[in-house]
Amino acid sequence: MLLESGRIGRLELPNRIIVSPHGTNTAGERGEVTDEEIAYCRRRAEGGVGAIIVPTVRVATSVDGIKMMARQLCIDDNSYIPGFLRLTESIHREGSKAIIQLFIGAGGRVIVGGELGQWSPWSPQEPVSPSGISVSGYMKSRALPTAEVEQIVEFVVKGASRAKKAEFDAVHIHAASLYLLHEFISPIFNKRTDKYGTDRLRLLLEIVQGIREVNGEDFPIIVRHTVATWPYPLDETFEEREEVKEAKIIAKRLEEAGVDAIQTSYDFGPEAFSIPSSHWPEDFSIPQARALKHAVSIPIILTCRIRDPEHAESILREGDADFIGVARAVIADPDWLKKYAEGSVLEIRSCIACNECSRVLRQHIPIRCSINPTAGRELEYDYRKLKPAEKLKKVMVIGAGPGGMEAARVAALRGHQVTLVEKEGDLGRKLELASMLPGRRTFKDIISYYVTAFKALSGKVDIARGSEVTPELVAEMEKEGMMPDVFIVATGGVPFIPAVPGVEEENVITFVDALADESKIGNTVVIVGGNIIGCEIALLLAHQGKKVTLVELPGFRAKDDIDGKPVEGNIWAFIDQELRSQANISRVTAEKLDKIADKHVFFVDKAGNSLGFDSETFVLSLGLIQKEKDELAKHLASNGNEVYIIGDAKRPRKIRDAIYEGFVVGSRI
Repeated sequence: MLLESGRIGRLELPNRIIVSPHGTNTAGERGEVTDEEIAYCRRRAEGGVGAIIVPTVRVATSVDGIKMMARQLCIDDNSYIPGFLRLTESIHREGSKAIIQLFIGAGGRVIVGGELGQWSPWSPQEPVSPSGISVSGYMKSRALPTAEVEQIVEFVVKGASRAKKAEFDAVHIHAASLYLLHEFISPIFNKRTDKYGTDRLRLLLEIVQGIREVNGEDFPIIVRHTVATWPYPLDETFEEREEVKEAKIIAKRLEEAGVDAIQTSYDFGPEAFSIPSSHWPEDFSIPQARALKHAVSIPIILTCRIRDPEHAESILREGDADFIGVARAVIADPDWLKKYAEGSVLEIRSCIACNECSRVLRQHIPIRCSINPTAGRELEYDYRKLKPAEKLKKVMVIGAGPGGMEAARVAALRGHQVTLVEKEGDLGRKLELASMLPGRRTFKDIISYYVTAFKALSGKVDIARGSEVTPELVAEMEKEGMMPDVFIVATGGVPFIPAVPGVEEENVITFVDALADESKIGNTVVIVGGNIIGCEIALLLAHQGKKVTLVELPGFRAKDDIDGKPVEGNIWAFIDQELRSQANISRVTAEKLDKIADKHVFFVDKAGNSLGFDSETFVLSLGLIQKEKDELAKHLASNGNEVYIIGDAKRPRKIRDAIYEGFVVGSRI
């Protein structure tokens, strides 16, 4: 059913997969379409999807000028039409349909402002709202007068008219997730007494009516509609919730107003962002779609957390939705649907729902992906167009982590003879360990992808498991004339161990040891360092019945990732909620670790007071560092060999950095 054609109004789509709107931060300074935006969308269309919803296109900037991201698309006047026409033509050439999402106001939900690299509630421009009530609670917003609300209708209708001239096939209106239109629908935020308050749906209905009048009956209108606030029960009681009952009534009114399809959405409270991470159940969005299917007869587009095409197929077979909306699945692998159609599901580079794509946008960076190094770089790189190497070489990759595996794969694709050496024995050993953490099981999919890729490259990648490359081994290879032409060092980083008394005791272990050997952990545990890994290990141990004390230190705070940058909002919201719910986890803040003595650990707080805790086991979660003396890399380089250092061996960072560097080196040698 996934590959069958389907209709939205009078528009026929070649299949049931629609790329859901998601920001890319690749527009021009004024919001104009760029070559980067076209290349990004065209690459997803080449993967065979039924339609692409071009995202977050601002259309009422003079009323609400706050941007969702630094480089957000805009269609405020006719000067934008030529750029959008180039975009739609590029999508149509690949056989997909082009839909535009008209975005009407951040509504104070999330905005760009403050310091670089942060989402901030403070902005040079005051956000607007229906009644001056802020979603965040601590941020001012300006209540829109009736005349400006009427202007919004006018602007959106004109934007839809321009979109049709740019040959878009349909328009998508975002009325969910507590953005401005959803605030008008919400009784919590809409306290108005004018016509837009007495009927909270009026603004949206006027927009629908206006678009229909200017674009005609044949031009489909899709509305994104919030059904419920997560978390909610995934059982038969879901549709008995009052918010769901109201959502069904609104859906019926939208159908009666001439809306051609509804895309499901949800909310997760005022402080979190609307992007479910790997910590969320993969079937959480199904009850939303099922509820709307019971209420209306127009097509329902189910979206959020769909990363497996067979899962999508089962949803259609069960009749819970008519179309499946995917975003991160095709960020990670633009050929997601094509591989499914060809029966090559194991070759799909599955999204791990780490939300790195979302996190970088909030740092004003163009879209990136942890596992697809070409995402957002389509003008520079294309897996399908790797140039064969001019000179074939013998390449030795040392370390089979994500960066090493990617370097080996890409080098082999270009024709080199590759030997991948892994000291631990198993490919992706640290990924395997990380997959044990709550919500991180998707990390195993990275390993599975490379195992499949190496099988397809049979004869081009030799894997030496349980082997260690030493200076002595290199000397022996040189002596016997078996020296590789290129060495790629991808040996990873090492856990940081502070120079304090007592760290050498047997009951002091690193976070890697804690995951690798459960027998080393007693019933009471102090975790030194409250970064995200420390938090996740605390949850893992608490689920096992251990009593845990989690101690935050400067630079290793709960909201910090392994590279010291803030954790993505959805992931932190989920983990923080879990930490608060665990009675056997205590959270403490200290200024520095002082010493460990037998079963006692001592910290110093900010006031200089001593803090002491008793425990059977102490887990150091103080991040990774580069190996201080990588004698192997030095030895290789000193002999004049072609040597590259990538990933955490170069500098501890994220999976996306390691895979990107592996790809770049593999594509250039």
